[in-house]
Amino acid sequence: MKSTFSRLFFTLSLLLLAATVLVSGSFQWLASRHITNQTITSLENDAQVIASLYRAGYEDKGISRQDFYMALTVAISVSGADAVICDADGTLLMCANAPMGCEHVGLQLSSQYRNRVFSEGTCTDTGIIGGLYEENRYMASVAVTDPHTGAPLAIVIVSSPVDDTLINIRRISETFLLVTVLVVAMAVVILTFFVRRQSTPLRDMAKAAKAFGHGDFNARVS
Repeated sequence: MKSTFSRLFFTLSLLLLAATVLVSGSFQWLASRHITNQTITSLENDAQVIASLYRAGYEDKGISRQDFYMALTVAISVSGADAVICDADGTLLMCANAPMGCEHVGLQLSSQYRNRVFSEGTCTDTGIIGGLYEENRYMASVAVTDPHTGAPLAIVIVSSPVDDTLINIRRISETFLLVTVLVVAMAVVILTFFVRRQSTPLRDMAKAAKAFGHGDFNARVS
């Protein structure tokens, strides 16, 4: 009887462990996909806002360069991302984090990527911009064109490190896994208690039967 309950308990424990691993893996995949999509969507929105600022400055000659810098700084500080603005030839004009001057000014985007941005209007990628960012990043690029002639004016690129997003995903997954393990541990403890409690009468019967078999005819079960 003891062996039967042991096998049952072991089987249930394995099922709980398998369920924990499956749920944890599924949650991590869903969380990774959701946070990645959310990050890219946020970068796209930020790029559209900065592109609108640049377009407004181009159309309204009354907006000074200083006013544009201030609006750009506020927009990028709220989002927390990094942004650069290139001209129609793909030459970097300014970094939003250092609008008054940046060591990367003059960096040239590849003609292939530049043509792709102006062709599609909006591009999202994951990669490295050589000479500007050395780490892998999520990027959203938006083309700015003349509203009247459609001529290319500039390219806005907003990005954030992939590692920052992965760290958040890892923290969420670790927290979820810890909570799940604690729940499973509590379930095992509770299950052990109930199994022992339910099997007590059977153990008493087995004990009395053994005593009776050894000649103790006074053995009884409560």
